[in-house]
Amino acid sequence: MSRATSQRTSSRRAGSRRRAGVVAAFVLAVAPWAARAAEPTPPKTPLGSRFYGGVDVASIHYNDTYGDVAFGGSSIGLGLYTGYRVNDKLSIELAYDETTAIDKHDVPGSGVTVFNVETELHTVSVSAVRQLFLRDLFNLPRDWRVYGMLGVFGTNLDRTVTNLNLSTQASQQEKNTGVLAGTGMLYHLGRLELRGGLRFWGEAHDIDLAAQFRF
Repeated sequence: MSRATSQRTSSRRAGSRRRAGVVAAFVLAVAPWAARAAEPTPPKTPLGSRFYGGVDVASIHYNDTYGDVAFGGSSIGLGLYTGYRVNDKLSIELAYDETTAIDKHDVPGSGVTVFNVETELHTVSVSAVRQLFLRDLFNLPRDWRVYGMLGVFGTNLDRTVTNLNLSTQASQQEKNTGVLAGTGMLYHLGRLELRGGLRFWGEAHDIDLAAQFRF
């Protein structure tokens, strides 16, 4: 009797140990998931705060031709742009710029022809802008960034030519499209950011300074 009782007691103890082992394994397996579930969910960035807008002032140089005569000019242009931040380093940007790119007088043409020419540019572009954080690379105390942009543009050109010999005036309109590329530096000041850089598109290139605000 005592031997049978001892065997049953040992069997119950073994069963208890197995059940305890299963419970312990279950707890160890579930505990990390439970801990992660108990952690507060990081707040998502509001959609509105991903947008930004800015204004830029640029010194633009443009090369143009009229007939067989090639000429160029530089002027100050103004622009507006807005963008959407896909993440901290990549954004998509829509920009509009306009300028009187060329305003030249007494331009010698073919033969004895002399003319005045005024060329206005209206440009719309869409670009992808990629930033590189210099603070992460060089442990800088200030938040300086290098950026590069690549996109496409469409330009409406209005050219007015006045023939001084014949006292006649002619107006022409042209549309051009192509690839836009640029690079520059950006300084982050909270919701305000300052940037300056170079852009190249078609027959034009510029040096621009801009201020942009993050919504």
